[in-house]
Order: sequence, then structure tokens, then C-alpha cells
Amino acid sequence: MDPDNQVPGGLFQSLQVDKSQEEAIMSHFTGYESARNYLEESSISKQFERASFAFLGVKDKYDKQPLAFIWGETWKDTMWIMVGLSLSTALALAQCNKRKLIGRKA
Repeated sequence: MDPDNQVPGGLFQSLQVDKSQEEAIMSHFTGYESARNYLEESSISKQFERASFAFLGVKDKYDKQPLAFIWGETWKDTMWIMVGLSLSTALALAQCNKRKLIGRKA
């Protein structure tokens, strides 16, 4: 969670913290920021956001571009989505057989 985006106008501005103090404060959270960025970048929801923004033309870069161009730029995001969907479907099917649902042993 980016602390500066949680308060309208920015947390550091509302606390009247200048730029040098802001950088000193944020230097204590580099490990946290790295982990947060990794989790955000690898999440299925982030991949979906990127692909949908591209295909819907929300970002100016993709607005009025041919689908081939958009696919070339976002195929990795779309593959992440498909892999996630496939894995979650496979896991759901593996857990939903009749014996497990009824609770009987083989």
C-alpha cells in the first residue's frame, strides 16, 4: 500500500514533510516496497487489468490500434490469465469429485 496515495493530496504533504525527509522515511521501507511490487506485478488481477485496459483502449498507447498490435504487446498478460484460469479450474475439479463431496473413503 503506497502511503502517499492513501490520503487526498498525499500523506507527506498533509504532514508537511519535505522531499528530503520523505525520501529518508521511505528508505526504511525498501524491503516492504520490493515485496509489495513483486506481489502486485505477479497477481492475476494486475494481468487482467493490463490486458483489459489494452483491449478496451483505456490507455492512449492502445487506443485505435489493431488487435494484432495489442495482442503483441499483451500476450504475456493474457497467458498469465489463461494459466491461472486453467490451474484454478483443475484444482476445483480435483476437489469436487463425488467421494470427497459425500465424505466417503475409497
